[in-house]
Amino acid sequence: MGFESMLAFLLTPALAWIIALYFIKSKPRKRKLPSTAFWAMVMDKVKENALWQRYRGTIFLLLQLLAVAAGIMSLAKPFKTGGLFGDLIVVMDTSASMRSRDGSPTRFDSARSAALSLMDKLSGDVRVMVVELGARPRIALPFTSEVAKAKAALSAMKCTAASGCSSAEGLTFLSSLKTKDTKNVFLFGDGFDGQAAATTFPGARVKVRTFGTKNDNKAITSFKVAGSAQRATVTMRVTNYSKTIYKGVAELQGMAMASEQKSVELPPANAEKGPSEKMVVFKKLQFLKLPEVLRARIKSSAGDDLLPDDDEAWLLMRRERVRVAVITTRQPKVIMRLLGSLPHLEPIIMNPTEFLRRKDELKTFALVIADDYINDDLLKKPLICFHPLRSSGLSSGTAANNPRPYVGDTTHPVMRYLGFPGLQVKRTVVLDKTQGGVIILSCEHGPMITCLSKGEARQVICSFPINQSNLSFKVGFPVFLTNALRWILGEDLQLAVGYKAGTLVAAPKGKGPVKVSHSDPVSGAKISPSSKSVNATSGPMNVFENVGVYELARGDWKVPYPVSILNAGESDIAPRGPAEATFGKEQEGGGSGSKGGYWRYFALAFLVFIGLEWVLYCIKGV
Repeated sequence: MGFESMLAFLLTPALAWIIALYFIKSKPRKRKLPSTAFWAMVMDKVKENALWQRYRGTIFLLLQLLAVAAGIMSLAKPFKTGGLFGDLIVVMDTSASMRSRDGSPTRFDSARSAALSLMDKLSGDVRVMVVELGARPRIALPFTSEVAKAKAALSAMKCTAASGCSSAEGLTFLSSLKTKDTKNVFLFGDGFDGQAAATTFPGARVKVRTFGTKNDNKAITSFKVAGSAQRATVTMRVTNYSKTIYKGVAELQGMAMASEQKSVELPPANAEKGPSEKMVVFKKLQFLKLPEVLRARIKSSAGDDLLPDDDEAWLLMRRERVRVAVITTRQPKVIMRLLGSLPHLEPIIMNPTEFLRRKDELKTFALVIADDYINDDLLKKPLICFHPLRSSGLSSGTAANNPRPYVGDTTHPVMRYLGFPGLQVKRTVVLDKTQGGVIILSCEHGPMITCLSKGEARQVICSFPINQSNLSFKVGFPVFLTNALRWILGEDLQLAVGYKAGTLVAAPKGKGPVKVSHSDPVSGAKISPSSKSVNATSGPMNVFENVGVYELARGDWKVPYPVSILNAGESDIAPRGPAEATFGKEQEGGGSGSKGGYWRYFALAFLVFIGLEWVLYCIKGV
């Protein structure tokens, strides 16, 4: 039993005062009598009003004591320390590390069993909320007093291969959920910071249950392809988190390529230096048939590997090169040299007249780079434009000579590793501010380089032509152009692409559900027992729950998505913290507005005792 307000017990002396009233009488007053006939009556009264007299039993004393005791207990707001009262928030960690097989059978299974056991202790007055912290924090069940719904939400929860959200993101999300009646927060996972959570919920008890006992894990934490399809180099990083020596094989497989293997031996992890790792490199690979799905896999000959999901990684080698149209009246050798160094790009140079003849091919170009040329069709495409014409609407119509450039927004991706020191421009137009976008270079007359986002198309607009500045001679020009390409094309600029579990995928606009299948195309095995459909006309879909290759299809649209973990933080499965720890207040429940306190019952008893005493007083007439 606990009490919310101990100050109420300062009223306890009132019980002694009530008892004293039945033993202490008032002091008799001196009176003059005209006759001794009444003397006997006065003597009897004096004896009755003696300071101390033997107690004569009466039920009124008992009722008054019970009423005052009930009132004191009501003000103290007692609660049962063995139960849970107030609003309860249950937080479940569903990140990849919770799949480690040192639980029953996994850590997540053990955590869920503990959470379900907690639900059995709840009374009907407790409101409970279930929160899932995975790739993105979400409310699995809003506040409810129905324990059956809470159990159903926990039973339906899945632990995916997705990396968990950051600690800061999780705490920010949890802080938005607290109410004035939040008295208990239970966190079930393998790496929660209970002290930080207690700071987020001041006045509440925060209890952390940590699952897992070992860190015996080996993982692929990086998987990349460089070069070209005709001469590629594949690298994978193998990491050993275990305290034992790792001996195994790193294997590279594809749908059309022969398997290649290399032996790997890693020393045990060190408490000071951390895990041991090794880069495994496969050189001079030739991929004649594209697209190609690559699978990297490690196979251990000895020792435990508690998280098998990170033993594999997947990449997709693209079928076609990305076509880029370069429209100019001059020979921009510096641009063509840079584009030619990117093996997945296919730059095609043409003058404006030739472009108009090949206008029907515009939809086949992923990007257009235009120097001193623009038209209405290009304004709808991903575009890098130098010196837009006034008729395009991008220019304000104002021209300037020898402007003094200065850098604007330095946080934009196009400005990564970039500055414009010593930039000289002979002639420029001033860009129209009403177009919006992010201004990364300006002068005293107005914007000079802006980055626009028009729906799904991104554009970088430069106000001056290449031959009217020394930009192409600056060391930063290749950096500027590469950053712009990466910002506009994104993953289309890469030779091989892969996705992490939990990534949101945007479905193209269309009617009907998106069909999702999950398989291992290298071995031909279907990982999921059957395909499923996602009812999404467009927008993000969270369908990547496990590692492997997902295929999303709707009508003519069909795209494979290779999914891996590739996260050192998730592969490091060492449990962080004791098996059980409590932060904040020790009591469970109680407090103002608590749903489970007993104070209301004592208040009712107080009223009952007072009412009963009044009734007896009226009956006896004393």
